[in-house]
This record gives sequence, C-alpha cells and structure tokens, in this order.
Amino acid sequence: MEFVHQGLFEEHKRWIDSFSEEIALFNDCVICITDVLNIHFSIVDYFLETGDGEKGLGNIGPKDRELLYSAAARQIGGYCGNPIWKTDYEKCATLFYGLIKNHPFHDCNKRTALLTALYYLAKLNRAPTARHKELEIITLIIASNEIRNRKAFKPYSKFEDGEIRFLAQYFQKNTSPIDMRYYVITYNELNKLLGGFGYSLNNPHGNSIDIIRIEKRSSLFGLPIKKERHTRVGVIGFPGWTREVSNKEMRLLREYTGLTAKDGLDCQVAYKENPPLSSLLNKYGGVLQYLAKK
Repeated sequence: MEFVHQGLFEEHKRWIDSFSEEIALFNDCVICITDVLNIHFSIVDYFLETGDGEKGLGNIGPKDRELLYSAAARQIGGYCGNPIWKTDYEKCATLFYGLIKNHPFHDCNKRTALLTALYYLAKLNRAPTARHKELEIITLIIASNEIRNRKAFKPYSKFEDGEIRFLAQYFQKNTSPIDMRYYVITYNELNKLLGGFGYSLNNPHGNSIDIIRIEKRSSLFGLPIKKERHTRVGVIGFPGWTREVSNKEMRLLREYTGLTAKDGLDCQVAYKENPPLSSLLNKYGGVLQYLAKK
C-alpha cells in the first residue's frame, strides 16, 4: 500500500502486521480485514492532503483491535458451520453496518464504512445508481439509529436483523454494472505510469506541475553512465497528488509527450484487475467531505 504522506506507512504496517494471524480467516471473503485498513488509511491520506486532517497523524488507525475484528468478522459469522449471511450483498451490508456501529477507529468511521461498501460493490463490478446525497442519508440514518423510523424500512421491521436485510436489498436494487469509464486516475498513479515511458511529474508550483522528460545519457563510446538529462516539456494543472487528473489535463499531457491510450497511457493499465480506491475516493469525495462534518 502506498501513501502520499510518508508518516502513514509505519502505522499502517503496524496494524496490518497485528492481524497477520487472522488474515487467513477472510480467504473466502470479497473484503479482508486488511482491505478495511487500507481503505481507512487511504481516506486519512486523502484528507491530510486537503488540510482537512486537522488532528494530524496522532489519531489515526483503530482505537480498539477487537472492535475492528468484530466488525470485519460479521461477514463470516455463523452457527454450527452455517453462515448467517450468504449473498455478497448481505455480507457487504453487514460489514457496512458493523463498521458504523462498532466505531473501531479514532476517526473516519462513517467514511470508512461507506468507502468499504463502495469498494465491496466495485469488487462485484457494481456501482451505485443512487444520488450521492442518498448515500449520505443512508450512512447517517444508520449511524443515528433512525432507520427503523423510516417508511421504507417497514417491510423489514419484523426482523431482528432487519437493518442488514434492508441494506442488502438497497445495495442490490440501487447498483448497476461498472465499465472502466467509471474509474479515474490520480496524479500519483499517473506519475508512476509515466515513469515507464521516461517521463515524470515534478516541481509542483501553485496549481501547476511540470512534465519532465528523462533521458539516459551515454558516454562518447556508447557506454551507459549514471547521469540523466531532465527536460521540461510542458505544464499541466495540479490540484494534489491524490486528486483526479481531469480529461483536459490528460489531453494536454498527451499533446506534450506524444503518448496515447494505445501506448498504454490509460487508467486500465494503471488499475489492471483491481477496482481503484483512489478512483472511489475522488468520485465520492464530496460525500466523504460531508460525512466528515457530521
């Protein structure tokens, strides 16, 4: 897992290592406990870059190991070998609910729960069709215990675990298949991709960043030497390393470098088989910003 803010690496690794013995228990799950940790720390990284991580690095990560394990393990709970939750939508719902209710992190619990549910659905190749405002409301009414007072919940009120049944149905009915156009690429990911073509993004200044061509220099006799020539070939807009590269800036970059999607300068190359957390963070950044204030 990579982060823009170096101070997150050690704490993230410490928590990943602390669950090393439990990881095997989640082998049959779409989302492992380490995925939840990755999601939480990615949110912290995202908010620190905007300056919204007011508490700094001192209050990040789980506040209680058992609360986090309990929330994640809801996916695999059962009696006498019979799982409580059988469908992926039910497991997504119970994980979302558990992360909100257990409150296992010092901060970002609602945000972590929502992004975990979105990531779970993305792993199923599903994306919400509901408006972002609706996702905010669903998250907040679960957190505030208001769900049973809502008219839409009435058919589930006779069940002790009605909240999970309601959420599972909601996720199933309000999602549709994803195509790759749903995803975006961040400046940090773009920079890694450019490295394979002999370019880099460097020298952020104001709201811009330089595009640098990196050329290997050879000696007079064609022998390789360690020095490289760095040449600025252009400038594009730059809102931050964890932020989405707009279509306009991608077009400019392709003009400056001569690279195209056919060459491999495309989010499909960056993401391969896995749904990107960074893309979800950017797509639902407004929702997460709102939840941060609640």
